[in-house]
Amino acid sequence: MKKHLGVLSLLAAAAAGAAAVPALSQDDKRTPFQTGVVDMARVLAEYRKAEQVEAALKSRSEALDKEFKETIGAARAKQEKLATLNRDSEEFVKLEREITAELARIDADGKWNQKRLERDRDQRLCALYAEANAEVRLQAESKGLAAVFNLRPLLPGWERSSDPDAVLAGRTVLWADASVDLTQPVIEALNAKLPK
Repeated sequence: MKKHLGVLSLLAAAAAGAAAVPALSQDDKRTPFQTGVVDMARVLAEYRKAEQVEAALKSRSEALDKEFKETIGAARAKQEKLATLNRDSEEFVKLEREITAELARIDADGKWNQKRLERDRDQRLCALYAEANAEVRLQAESKGLAAVFNLRPLLPGWERSSDPDAVLAGRTVLWADASVDLTQPVIEALNAKLPK
C-alpha cells in the first residue's frame, strides 16, 4: 500500500509541476531542446585505434607469457635436479630454498604483470573514450545539439527476459529516431583521422 501511495504522490507532483510550466506560444522564438544519441560501445568496438591498442596489449601479454614459461621451465629443471639429490645433503637444502624463493618471485611477478596489463588497458581505453567523446562533442556542436545520450541497444532475446531491471540496466535512452544517431558519423570521423 505504501508503495502505491509513493507512486501516486510522484504522479501528483509531476502533474503539478507540468501545470506550473507555461506553454510555449507559436511566437516564442526559443530554440527547442535538440538531442542526439551515440552507441559508445559500438564506437569503441569499430574505432580502428582500439584494435591497435588491443593488438599491442595482446603482444605484450604474449611476451610476458613466454617469459613466464621460460622461468617456470628453469624452475622445473631445478626441481628435477632436486629429486636426484640426497635429502640430507647441504646441496639439497640450498637448492630447495632457491626453488622456493624463485617460485614465490614468479608468482609475485605474474600477479604484478597482470595488474600492470589491466591498468595499462584501462588507461588506454579511457584515452580512446576521451578521443571518442571529443568527436561526439564536435558532431553534436556542428548539428546544434544541446545534449547527446549514450544509446545502448537491447540485447537479442531481451523480450524473453523475466528480469526488467536487467533489461533496462544502464539504458538511459529507451528509443531514438535514426536521424539523431551520431554513432556512424563519429566512427567515420575517428577512423578518418588515422593513417590508412
